[in-house]
Amino acid sequence: DFGLKVLGNKEFYEYHVNNSKRVIVNVKAGANLVFTCAEGYGEDNPAIAQIEVESGAAATKLTLDNVHLRSRDYRGDVIQVEKDSPGDVEVILKGSNTLETYGGKPAIRKDDSTEGQSSGSVIISGDGAFLNNSGVIVESSFVVNGGTVRVTGGSIGIRANAIQINGGTVYAKTSDSRPAIQGYSSVEINGGNVQAYGSSDGIEVGAGKISITGGTVYASGYKGAGIESSRSGEQSGEIEISGGNVTAVGGQRDTAIGGIGGKAGDKILISGGNLNVTGAIGGGSRAPEDVVISGGNIKTGTPVEGAVNTKGE
Repeated sequence: DFGLKVLGNKEFYEYHVNNSKRVIVNVKAGANLVFTCAEGYGEDNPAIAQIEVESGAAATKLTLDNVHLRSRDYRGDVIQVEKDSPGDVEVILKGSNTLETYGGKPAIRKDDSTEGQSSGSVIISGDGAFLNNSGVIVESSFVVNGGTVRVTGGSIGIRANAIQINGGTVYAKTSDSRPAIQGYSSVEINGGNVQAYGSSDGIEVGAGKISITGGTVYASGYKGAGIESSRSGEQSGEIEISGGNVTAVGGQRDTAIGGIGGKAGDKILISGGNLNVTGAIGGGSRAPEDVVISGGNIKTGTPVEGAVNTKGE
């Protein structure tokens, strides 16, 4: 069992040892498997193994039940979903789990040929937790419905084309001038407890939208913004907050909630929620009409730059 036990239909998985002596569990799409550590393995003695999910249209479920895994060397992710796989992969967390990698490799990875193409999501659920020392890279959608995801100590954080957090707890902290949570096209927070401590921005989206409708969010940027909408070429970005309890802390050279701004189409819209802001909302070269506050309760120690308050206060 190589330190990692698999429970479920044996037709859906097989062990493989490659030329680098890496132990890999190949999982077929459509599997519903439970992974746990063999006797003698645990947090202080993790199993040296990786899980690879083959491409397929069928949804796959992987339950991690007190699993402690470490990749053998810098060449391996711990859980890898085959490139362009169209089926969703759900990782169900039970108990305490750790996923360790070397050389900045992500603990969970799914690559796509084209950013933003329609392919399967990686979904986190359950009531357990996983801790990893590097990060998560999913070039399709990364969804958290439950459980605790804790990413610390690496330069990756959580990166995906689209990120959606509906529940659970998400904690991400980065180094090397990287955002803690970065969506290429969107970040959507509807619930849960989200803490993002970025060495650049806390939460960042490219030419897309950050939407916060609920939950408790703490976003802090060291060199950048707490919450930032960036841009790609002439495409605009947007930040919309309509609910939740949101704390945004700006960094050394930036605003609390903002972006690089300055071109038509960039927007910050606040219509609800409770906001505790350290730093400015907007700022930089944003035009006044790009920041619209029509609701919510805002506590801030600095002026709200360039804002239009449609509440008339």
